[in-house]
Amino acid sequence: MGRVIAWAGTAVLVVVLLLAAVSTAVVATVTGGAAGGWPGAGVGCPAGASCPAPAGELARAATWLTAWHGGPVPYASSSDPAAWYGGYRRDCSGYVSMALGLPGPGLDTTGLAAHATPVPRAGLQPGDLLINPATGPAGHVVIFDHWLDTAMTAYLGYEQSGDGGTHHRRIPFPYFGGYPMSGYRYTG
Repeated sequence: MGRVIAWAGTAVLVVVLLLAAVSTAVVATVTGGAAGGWPGAGVGCPAGASCPAPAGELARAATWLTAWHGGPVPYASSSDPAAWYGGYRRDCSGYVSMALGLPGPGLDTTGLAAHATPVPRAGLQPGDLLINPATGPAGHVVIFDHWLDTAMTAYLGYEQSGDGGTHHRRIPFPYFGGYPMSGYRYTG
């Protein structure tokens, strides 16, 4: 009986140590401890390394899905730094700027389009952007993840919008309600 208790105690200790190691690694990754100073730095990448685009961009985009007390970062269109998250505006273009790894508070939709090249529908790749470069609240930007059908009528996209903040969801091409959006590839 003594050996069983000793073995069980050792097993529990090993599990606790493994959980502590995993927890430390997750905290360092999510807080940027090993790979940068902004929320989401290094997520999905080895510690101390930066991800190549688009892997890094999509991994950073995914961090805002659970970054706000376990839920999505709420949408806010504000020029007040007190309303930002991690140094970025909480609107669509601030969110995309964060995912691209640009300096905060980020570019607006017009600025993103100005630093990108047009991409035809059939040429869209993970990490490309769908942008309506209109100024102010008329503009919008979504990060393209992948096509959901071979006819290219719907895609999975990351976006920050007023109907719930950060989303990773099915979007009809080019966008809901036929809202005009065009494909772009960010070039810096």
